[in-house]
Amino acid sequence: ARHNGANLPKRFRWSDQQQLMRLCARCGSVEQGLVAAAMLPKFELAALNEMMNEYASLGSFTSAISLLSAMEQHPTIKPDEYTCTAVIKACGSRGKTQSAVKIMKKMIVKLDISPNLRIYNALLNAVSTDLQLALQVFVDMEKEELLQPDPVTFNTLMKACVEGGEPERALRMRTHMRALGVPMDEITYGTLINACAKCNPAKVEEAFDLFEEMQSEPGLETSVIIWCTLMLACCRAEQVERAFTVKQLMLDSGCEPNTHVYNLLMNACTSTSQWERTLKLHSEMVERGVEPDVLTWNSLMQARSNLADDPIEGAVACLVESITQAGMSPSVQTWGQLIDICAEQGDTARASLAFEQMTATGIQPDLTAYSSLLKAHTASGNLDSAMALYHSLHSSDLQTTGPLYGMLINECLEQRDVPKALELYNDMRAAGLAPSNRLFRQLLEMMVDRDFTKMGDSDDNAMAYMSLFSRQSYDLGSDHAGGKSCIDLHGMSTVEARAAVLCVLKTIQQLHKSGARPQNQDLVIITGAGRSRQDGKSHVRDAVIKLLEQLQLDIQISTPNMAIEESELSLDNTQETSLQEHAIVGDYMIATGDSTTNEGRIIVTKESLSRWLSAKKSTSKPAAPVDAPAVLPSATTNEPETSEAGAKEVIGSKKSVANLETVGKSKPSEKIKQKKQKKQKKAKKQKEPVKDKDDVELAEEEENLLFRQEGDYFVYTFEN
Repeated sequence: ARHNGANLPKRFRWSDQQQLMRLCARCGSVEQGLVAAAMLPKFELAALNEMMNEYASLGSFTSAISLLSAMEQHPTIKPDEYTCTAVIKACGSRGKTQSAVKIMKKMIVKLDISPNLRIYNALLNAVSTDLQLALQVFVDMEKEELLQPDPVTFNTLMKACVEGGEPERALRMRTHMRALGVPMDEITYGTLINACAKCNPAKVEEAFDLFEEMQSEPGLETSVIIWCTLMLACCRAEQVERAFTVKQLMLDSGCEPNTHVYNLLMNACTSTSQWERTLKLHSEMVERGVEPDVLTWNSLMQARSNLADDPIEGAVACLVESITQAGMSPSVQTWGQLIDICAEQGDTARASLAFEQMTATGIQPDLTAYSSLLKAHTASGNLDSAMALYHSLHSSDLQTTGPLYGMLINECLEQRDVPKALELYNDMRAAGLAPSNRLFRQLLEMMVDRDFTKMGDSDDNAMAYMSLFSRQSYDLGSDHAGGKSCIDLHGMSTVEARAAVLCVLKTIQQLHKSGARPQNQDLVIITGAGRSRQDGKSHVRDAVIKLLEQLQLDIQISTPNMAIEESELSLDNTQETSLQEHAIVGDYMIATGDSTTNEGRIIVTKESLSRWLSAKKSTSKPAAPVDAPAVLPSATTNEPETSEAGAKEVIGSKKSVANLETVGKSKPSEKIKQKKQKKQKKAKKQKEPVKDKDDVELAEEEENLLFRQEGDYFVYTFEN
């Protein structure tokens, strides 16, 4: 028609015109669609809207926006409410929630189109992945006086609540729905029953009440989806027998079960170790002609592996059957399950073989597959293979979890491999994951055993410790022009913070003793918020202050939120200026957190540090406390001096290394115990709590027994 210079013939029906515009959307371009619509002068706008609807169904967000722009610039055609509805749907199909909202605002302001119920429902569906935004759209909709929400509105919003992790809100919305007189349909009841299933714990009784209410409503049919959702509520509440009762009621009503029903029940049986029942469900499934899918075979593999004499052979046989007889392509979950079965049986070789076959078929392993194989390697003590697999995981797009790091570090601790443990620890901190205090203490103990008892005076000693707290190397010998050195303790636990400060002080001590650098800088310690108490104070901040006071170092404590001036730190031009990027500020930098906000700082003056470094070794050592001390040697000697309490015997002993977490928990002397008991008896008689000055003095006296410095040694006391 375009070639002949004429419009399409009159017998060209509207259905043919729709097909033409869909064809342009699927196979052509926006320009071709405009040309085709121009052949239909009476239906040009409707034809372009049909093309826009096709873009929305295809999820062609970019093409939909291009067509909208072309329509805005057209001399005779202007977008209407149907155009904007289709564009909003296209935005929603690609998860472009903000773009959908912008289209809505543009429609109201620029195109002068009043939004109706159809447009609001389309917008609600487009932003349903963002619950707060969806709720705001619903509030804006209720402000429109002429608009009344319908079942589609509430169904969309309830679904957003369920998928957004707030099923309780969806259930409460039913009251609002009834208050407005909006009727409930099958989708409404199904969504509410699903909300009951997603609650924690599942609200089974309320789900059955909704089901009975639905059956009493005239004109509503109970679909297989409703039956399946009710079974899901039973299974999530661990009421498997009740789920089978619902299945029988479904069969009695004439509703045939589908693959989803059987998968749900088979998964419930495998979760409760009902292996025989799982096989019976599969047989029933085959008899009814219901096609199994990958999830079906996954449950079947788990059941057969547990029933077979050789679990691995049973799982492999099931996998082969699913491929050869059913024509299934194993999913990543299928392979992961096979690897996990091999790992549980301690067969690392076959677990590795399954992992290799999975990758050979083009399937990318998920975190479950990696975790199962790593578990097999660590259980067999094959640390090198575990680390090689970890490096493969670390280079992928998957995010390693804290428990996985913990499992690998524990294996390194078992084999006393410090470098690998430090590598994992630094990667863990770089990923923003904090180790448990127990794991950190174990790593610190192993390093004390290895380093302090064997290296003595070596600078590698302190450097190894400092690598516990930073992702970057240190430039300890340089002399930046800032006049201050800095330690950033953001994101650290109390145990890590204490150890970090001690390691930096020890490094300063080593550099001073070797003459590598005179101590002419203040030391700034940034504590941040730490793990705050209810009184608003920082655990980390208090612990660091207490530690510095025990070392008899003079400190200046700034007020919270007092920013560190750039001139005070004065970075090199070649260095990064953001604490978030873990730059080396001054001479020392320990940056493990992501915060760039300083919420307080502690300054150790250079005069105090100089006095501390120049303090001579005490000629007469004080008597050992009641409990035998463990001594951390400083840079002065390679071997610590012995004391009458037998300090030399405990040096290097795993039970007696400097466990920083035990500071503040040591047993008091008998004298202190007697004073406490006397004070408590007196307070009991007076019916008043023990408090005020005497208790503070007792606490300080007890605390002095826990930590002290003897010359160039840090001395700790332990419970055992």
